[in-house]
Amino acid sequence: MLGNLSDIVKIPAAIIIGMILATVVMFFTYEGLRLPLIGQVINGRVQDEVDAATKDMVASFRLTAALAQLDKERRDRETADQLRADADSRAQAAATARDRAKADLEARIKADTSPDGAVWTEEDIQWRSKH
Repeated sequence: MLGNLSDIVKIPAAIIIGMILATVVMFFTYEGLRLPLIGQVINGRVQDEVDAATKDMVASFRLTAALAQLDKERRDRETADQLRADADSRAQAAATARDRAKADLEARIKADTSPDGAVWTEEDIQWRSKH
């Protein structure tokens, strides 16, 4: 069949077919083959580069996220330590004020010797210390 065609037609047809085949081979080598329902069938150079870059990006993002979480936990711990110290100092101040008020009450009770009949008895003092 091709014997009937002249060389003027065969040579350009062979060149065009060769260019098409070379283009297809270069395309699959560079881009790979990705089918709509199946996905990536042949990995090309581009897909290999994308995979490598994505792998590095994921590792970098995970490291960045872990460092950010560590910094947040450090700040939270420092805040909690500061709040605990503040609460301890307020508790100490409250305990001191309570002891001072109790001592003041005890002193006023002992000093109450008025003749109006409202003198604290030992039972009153014990009841007051329990309630």
